[in-house]
Amino acid sequence: MRMRAFATVACVVLATLTAGCASNGADSTEAAAKPEIVQMLRQTASYEYTPYASPRAMRDAVDVAVVGTVDHVAAAVVRDELNGQGALVVALRPTEVWKGMPETRSGLVYFVVPRPNNIGVRVYRTALPKGSQVAMFGVDHPPATDFTTGDPGVTTYVPVPQGLFLYGPAGLENVWAEEAASGDWADTRSLAGLRATVLQR
Repeated sequence: MRMRAFATVACVVLATLTAGCASNGADSTEAAAKPEIVQMLRQTASYEYTPYASPRAMRDAVDVAVVGTVDHVAAAVVRDELNGQGALVVALRPTEVWKGMPETRSGLVYFVVPRPNNIGVRVYRTALPKGSQVAMFGVDHPPATDFTTGDPGVTTYVPVPQGLFLYGPAGLENVWAEEAASGDWADTRSLAGLRATVLQR
C-alpha cells in the first residue's frame, strides 16, 4: 500500500468540516468546536491499496485487531527525507482483542495515523475525545521508524487502509474505505455487525 498525506492548511480543513452546519448560534458554535473526526482524517490523508475481500481476510493479514476506547491522543513527528512527517499517536484502552497480542504500556495500545504538521493536537483532542470507540486492524510500525518527537516508548501500530473504524454521523464508519460497505463489508456499520463478520467461522 502507499500513503499520501496532505499538509492542508488547518483553517481550510476546519472551515470545510463545519460547512453546512445549522445557522442557529448555539448549534453552530458547538459544531465549529468539534470537527467531525472521520471527515477530518479523510481530508488529511488518502491511500492507494489493494482491498481485502472481506473483514475476516483483513484480520487474517494484519498483526493485531483491537477494539477499545480512546484514552488520549498526542502529537508526534516521524523523521523522513523532508522536514519530518506529522503523526497523531492514539492511546487505546482495549476492550476486545480479535487478533494478536498487542504490546501495551500501562494497559494501553498505541497506534499512529498521519497528521499534517500545521494541524495541532488540540483539534484532534476535540474531534476524538476520551472514551471514543475505535476498532483498529493494524501492522507493526516498521523497525526503521524514527520518532523525532512524541515517541510513546512502546511498539506502535499502523492501521491498514481498510482497518480503522470510528463512529461518525452514519454510525460506525470505515475511515479510508467508505466505498467498501457492500458484499462481505455490508454489515460493518455497527460494532456488533463488524464483530460478527470478523469472527465468523
